[in-house]
Amino acid sequence: MPRFEPMVSVILPTYNRECYLAESIESVLAQTYTNFELLIVNDCSTDQTAEMLNDFRKKDHRIRVIDNETNKGAPASRNIAVNLAGGKYLAMMDSDDISLPARFEKQVAFLERHPQTYVLGSSATVIDPQGKIVNEWRLPTGDRLIRWHSIFRNSRVFCNPSVMMRASIFDYVPKFNENNRTSDDSELWATIFPHKELGFANLADKLVKYRSHPSSITGQIDKSSTNLSQDARTRALEAYLSKPVNKNVIPAYESFFEIEQALIPVVLETWFETYEKFKIDFKPGMVDQMAILREIYSRCSAYVGLESSETKYGIHLLKNRIAKRHLLGIEAAIRYSRLRGGK
Repeated sequence: MPRFEPMVSVILPTYNRECYLAESIESVLAQTYTNFELLIVNDCSTDQTAEMLNDFRKKDHRIRVIDNETNKGAPASRNIAVNLAGGKYLAMMDSDDISLPARFEKQVAFLERHPQTYVLGSSATVIDPQGKIVNEWRLPTGDRLIRWHSIFRNSRVFCNPSVMMRASIFDYVPKFNENNRTSDDSELWATIFPHKELGFANLADKLVKYRSHPSSITGQIDKSSTNLSQDARTRALEAYLSKPVNKNVIPAYESFFEIEQALIPVVLETWFETYEKFKIDFKPGMVDQMAILREIYSRCSAYVGLESSETKYGIHLLKNRIAKRHLLGIEAAIRYSRLRGGK
């Protein structure tokens, strides 16, 4: 028998997902693109997962099951599968989500046509535990917006189980951080951020059904795990700017949370400094530049007033700190916010 050489290695860690696991595996086996191997890492499940996986393994030679001796978490399980993968491409998959039949076919075709793209995701349909559609995620498709959001807006980067990557990406960056069990994916995107040669993209097609439920990773995210993501992205930003960054820079952009008035100009300056460097380094097109500036200005309007107040920093106090063209943009954002009923 000739040696099996898959084009795609599907990476699927699982832990106690017997109620969703079969549907997830079947969605992979039903792909219109068939040249893949499915690497399933059973992370010491205590339910019927092991029995289910044994049955699936007997039915399809493309399935390989790896049993962890101790519970290691999803990032470590992914790394184990990545190290064993033989494919040119790595398809991320979670054991409670569903890949639509044409997912691999469309992603492989795109990656073959676009050798500069190293990480490719897609838009997604969000479903509840019963499979009912509850939302849709439409994500930016181009590299520059995705790259900007990989630092400042984690929710606008990738739907993780939709991601297909070139296996060679790990020749340039470390694998998943095994100490970050809840946001290892966002840490990886932030690590890739400064690498111009490692392109990001999302297909506009909704290629996965992402299941949202209380026991999912997303459902378990609390303040501490959110901080892990923000801390990782802050470290990446510090490396990019080659200087320390105030801890409020990322969460203020992402969450509009309250910060001390004295820190407002420091935070805003960092946003604009990053944008100016990003514009030089990555040369985003005019449409992307305007999209990023609109985001920045809208966030500035939450912290700055035309006049100073107890809760906002006055725009006139920023005049010696921020370029005039940006002050005009902030002023416009403040006036627009007022027209829409903002404070």
